[in-house]
Amino acid sequence: MGDRMKKVLIAVYFFPPLGWSGVQRTLKFVKYLQEFGWEPIVVTVGESRFFIKDHSLGKEIPANISVIRIDDIMLKRYTDKMLDELMNFVHASFDIVDDETIKNAYIAHIESFMTQLRTALFFPDDKMAWANAVIDQLEHYVDLSDIDMIFTTGKPWSTHIIGYDIKKRYNKAWVADFRDEWTNNVYAEYDTNDIRYKMEYALEKKIVNYADIIVTTSSVSSDNYRNIFDLPYNKVRTITNGYDEEDFKDIEPVPTDKFTIVHNGAFYSVRTPYNFLKAVNNLIDKGKIDINNINVHFIGTCEDRIKAEIENMSANNYISWTSYLSHLESIKEASKANLLLLITGEKEKVKAMIPGKTFEYLRMGIPILSISPKGSAVADILEETQRGYNVENNDIETMEKIIYDYYCSWLNNVRFDYNKEVISKYERRKLTKDLANIFDELSHKK
Repeated sequence: MGDRMKKVLIAVYFFPPLGWSGVQRTLKFVKYLQEFGWEPIVVTVGESRFFIKDHSLGKEIPANISVIRIDDIMLKRYTDKMLDELMNFVHASFDIVDDETIKNAYIAHIESFMTQLRTALFFPDDKMAWANAVIDQLEHYVDLSDIDMIFTTGKPWSTHIIGYDIKKRYNKAWVADFRDEWTNNVYAEYDTNDIRYKMEYALEKKIVNYADIIVTTSSVSSDNYRNIFDLPYNKVRTITNGYDEEDFKDIEPVPTDKFTIVHNGAFYSVRTPYNFLKAVNNLIDKGKIDINNINVHFIGTCEDRIKAEIENMSANNYISWTSYLSHLESIKEASKANLLLLITGEKEKVKAMIPGKTFEYLRMGIPILSISPKGSAVADILEETQRGYNVENNDIETMEKIIYDYYCSWLNNVRFDYNKEVISKYERRKLTKDLANIFDELSHKK
């Protein structure tokens, strides 16, 4: 390694104190990289309108590393000014309305429209103003000529433009990390004939070809990138998400007075629990499960329309809700489960997805019910680790059988064997070593 520790500039938008699952991957890399000879220098967002905060995560950032924070307020400042101007134009009618609740709801509606406007106007996403600010200001904070490596992670995809710019100006090795696929993303719903899609595809193609190595979170995604962009096999690497052993040091099994099923994470668009709840309702209707003996606990955010649909089902008699929790609190709550629920969706593209919580579920040693297409990356992991079962979204009959079997196991106080070695390769420290090995490989070529 030599006397001087090599330096890697890490450009990441979602970083503590911002919360959300996307934070974990980069945070854990930063936490452990120095053990493998790489000093991270982080450039991230300062002031941000992102609404999820988890200040507890800041404790995991090593005290000796530099974190550069550049605000992301420019676009909001402009659209807030537009909103003020609009309200000035309509204040004569607006002020007549007495009900403050309705008026506030209307303003929230307009603010939501402004968010959509920012997304529509700015390319490739509404964080591009932040990325521009980083490019313009970064040299005031760090000597880029002294950097050995660049690591960018998206989304937002505009983060990769920071890597592109620095590599072009300083000829530094660059690793681009895709936590999700971009134009092939299941949630994007792109019209391939649309000019916006064509622009983003052209940008993505430029980035994946210009980066020295790209990293994805599943072997399926890696294959997709190789095939879509005709990339050399070795240019695309897979580093999955994982679990941090330190997060579990104070976690102890807790006996439950009800058969408890936990889903930890968000419900949105293609990820809903409807068919799972139909299976549970069927078991209750058939008298196989006593409604007084079951609790389905949903932890995390949920779109209003999805929550309303869930609450319209008879299932809400046994459902409990907890909103967003800090990362460690969410692990503690999930560890109280008798069965862990994992839902990716039913579309073909979700086969590439491995939700970050998958690996923490594995570490908990609690059986997992996964709802994902056959042949998905999640299904492969469950088969490899023997930690549970994967079921296709429309196979309600099989869901019923699995849920009932685990319910009977709970009634009979059956305990499941747990071998940590089976999943040890997904530990965050080991995954960070894999990333450091990529950095070492590239630095030796320079």
